[in-house]
Amino acid sequence: MLHAFFIYHEGEEELKTRNKTAVATALFLLMASSAAHASITLYGILDTGVGYDMNKGNSSYSRDRTDATEFKTSRLGPNSGVHFGSRWGIRGTEDLGNGLQAKFVLESGFDVPTGQSIQGGRLFGRQATLGLAGEDWGQVDFGLKNNMPTEYFSMAHPLGGGGGIVGFGSTFSVANTVRYDNQIQYQSPTLNGFQFGIGYSFNINGKQHWDSERPDGTNSKDNNIRAVTTGLRYNNGPLSAALVYDQLHINKQSASGARPAADSTRVSAWAGAASYDFDVVKVFAGIGQTRDGLFATQVFGLSNVTNPLPSFAAVPGLRINSYSFGVTTPLAGGRFSLGWNMADPRNLPESITGPNAQTKRQHVYSVGYQYDLSKRTMVYVYGGYAQNLTFLPDARATQLYVAFNHKF
Repeated sequence: MLHAFFIYHEGEEELKTRNKTAVATALFLLMASSAAHASITLYGILDTGVGYDMNKGNSSYSRDRTDATEFKTSRLGPNSGVHFGSRWGIRGTEDLGNGLQAKFVLESGFDVPTGQSIQGGRLFGRQATLGLAGEDWGQVDFGLKNNMPTEYFSMAHPLGGGGGIVGFGSTFSVANTVRYDNQIQYQSPTLNGFQFGIGYSFNINGKQHWDSERPDGTNSKDNNIRAVTTGLRYNNGPLSAALVYDQLHINKQSASGARPAADSTRVSAWAGAASYDFDVVKVFAGIGQTRDGLFATQVFGLSNVTNPLPSFAAVPGLRINSYSFGVTTPLAGGRFSLGWNMADPRNLPESITGPNAQTKRQHVYSVGYQYDLSKRTMVYVYGGYAQNLTFLPDARATQLYVAFNHKF
C-alpha cells in the first residue's frame, strides 16, 4: 500500500506539473495572440525647470492713458510645461482584421512642481478619443482632441507653439494648443507625402447644450460654440509645409465666456507654414490671418490686468495678420534657434480698445538652445522678449527658462 501510494503520489505530482506547464503554455500563447492583435502603452512627458517672467507697461489703449493703469508683475521660480506640456497617457490599439483597427487615447496634463491636474482639473484634459483606423482610408476619432492647426503647424517656428511667448502660439491663436470637445475628426493616410484632416465639434467646451422651447417664450436654441477645423500638410525629405483653416460659429446665446454679438458670428482663421532643412541651417516661416474674433489667446501672467483679448471670443470687425520666421542650426552637439513673431492688428474695434485708442504691432523675439542627454532626456534654455503685448503700446514681457524634459 505504501508503495502503491508512493506511485500514485508521484503520478499526481507529474500530473500537476504537466497541468501547470499546459496552463502556462496556454497563457503564454494567449498573451502572444493578444499582443499580436492588441496593445496598450503607458507614456508621458515631464518638463520642468526654473524660470523668470516679467511683464510691465500700461494696460490702457487710450491715447490719454495715465499712470493709474501702469502695471508690473514678475515671478522667479519653478515652472512646468515650457517646451512640452507635462502629461501622462494611455493609448491602445486592437487589430480587428482586414487592416481595420480600434484605437483609443486618454491623456492627462499636470503641473510638475505641484502635482496638480491642469486643463481645468479634467482627468483627461489633453485628449480623450476612441476611433477606427484603416490602412487604406485613414482614421476617424470621436471625443476631445487638438484642432488641425495645432497638429499640423509645427514648422512655423523653430521653438514650436509652446514656451510661453517664445513660440508661435503667442501670435497664431488658432494654433495655440487649441482643443475641441465633442469632436469628430478624420485624417487621411499619407500619400506621396500629403495628408489631409478635417474635424467638426458640436460644442468646443463642455457637454453639448440641449435646444429647449418653453411656454413663456424663453427658448434656448443652439446654445453651443461649434467649430470646423481643417488642415493639409506635406512632408518629403527636407521640406515640410502646411495649410490650415478653422471656423467658430458663436451663437448670440452661446455661453462659455464668449462676447455676445448682435447676431451669430463666425470667427475664422487661416494660416500657412513651411520649413526647409539645408543641413547647416533649418529655416521656418509662417503667415496667417484671424477675423471677427480669437481662438486661444495668452495672458502672459498679467494676473492683475484684465485680458483685453479673451479666448474663443466673437469680436465682429477684428482682423489680425500674423507672421513668423526662425532658424535652427547645430551648435556644440545641440541645436541653437532664433525666432521672430509679429501680430499686426489691421482692425481692432472699439469694443476692445475703447474710444481714442492707439494700438501697435506685437513683436516677439526668441532664442533657444536644446541639448539631448539621451534619446529621451533633453536640457534647454529659452529666452523671449515681447513688445506691445496684446497690441498695448507700452506693454512688454520678458521670459527666461532653464529646464529639462524627459519622455517615457
